[in-house]
Amino acid sequence: MRGGIRSISFIIRILQFPLLTQHDSPYRKISSETDVLARDDFRKILKKGLIACIGVYFADMRFQTVNNTQIITAVLYTPYSIPPKRVAALQNGLPDRRGMNMELHVRSVLIKESTPYGYVNNTPDTGTPE
Repeated sequence: MRGGIRSISFIIRILQFPLLTQHDSPYRKISSETDVLARDDFRKILKKGLIACIGVYFADMRFQTVNNTQIITAVLYTPYSIPPKRVAALQNGLPDRRGMNMELHVRSVLIKESTPYGYVNNTPDTGTPE
């Protein structure tokens, strides 16, 4: 029974992670209708770009404007860090927005899924792009 309670506690913590990281943050959730449509477009483009990355879950997306640069932070639950070359390729696929410079940041929240036989999605041939 103790193992079941620990598992449930772990799952609750993972689900709360985006909520816990939003307080006192310079990042903001977008709210206008235009921004919501742009967010949906960005989310679709990023998900499509990550389709080859097995075991990656797109958890959240945040926006921040710094010195005329729109910083988009994609939060991913993943068994490995997304390499900078893949982030650059994803950034190049994003549409221009209001004449602002765009910069993509990928926050890889590392997770491991295990079975009695070993880890799942944790080998070099799991689609980890270089």
